[in-house]
Amino acid sequence: MWAAGGGYGSGATPLTSVSSDRTGGFKLGYSCSAASPVIYITALGGTAGTGEYNLQIGLMAVAGPCGSLSSSPSITINELTTVAAEWALAPFIDPVAFEGGYWCDGGIVDIFPVRPVLDIEEPCDLALAINGFYPPRFAGEDASGWEQRRGSILYVASQVRTCQQIELARTNLSRLRRQTDVVMIEPVAYDKVRGAGFYRQFLTTQEWADFMRAGRADARRALAAAAHTRRTAERATRRAAAAG
Repeated sequence: MWAAGGGYGSGATPLTSVSSDRTGGFKLGYSCSAASPVIYITALGGTAGTGEYNLQIGLMAVAGPCGSLSSSPSITINELTTVAAEWALAPFIDPVAFEGGYWCDGGIVDIFPVRPVLDIEEPCDLALAINGFYPPRFAGEDASGWEQRRGSILYVASQVRTCQQIELARTNLSRLRRQTDVVMIEPVAYDKVRGAGFYRQFLTTQEWADFMRAGRADARRALAAAAHTRRTAERATRRAAAAG
């Protein structure tokens, strides 16, 4: 268990540690300081049900401000809480020097990477593109009159935060479309994750399961439609060849 630092560049303070039981359950004792720092938990190592110890396991969960926690909070830590915590904290994590370069979360630089598909892997017949938390088709937003809106800073912050990412995403999407057929799905309504809604998704992940189900359903429909279109084109080609 850790208490997050109170300012830029300040390190986290370890509070306590414990080993989980055979079911993954654990109990931690803690007390809050007057500053009520944000509390987060990390879990390292374990067997993950395989019977063999795995040093590579690393999980994380943000519990919230210490003063807001109950006396006996129930905290879940798993792959989902790890992704949510890492995504929310990514802009505040310094790049790590490694083998002559600097490594950081690619999601804060390139939200729609196509180089692995176009430059590394073998050419594909169809690419399924997914836009989850950004404007439809990675289009720009008109923020005119933002200063007159309620919650104006949060409203315009969405565009300020994402403008460079979206510009690169549009460039990458155009490059992908020049090389292969692209089917794009956008299973999350942008109004739900726009502005303050984006940050709300990392305070609670209760809607994430619905997002995942919507993504699966949209992907199945899109791929089925693409397969039907391709079969129709192939039949038309065969008929044309037979007639000729």
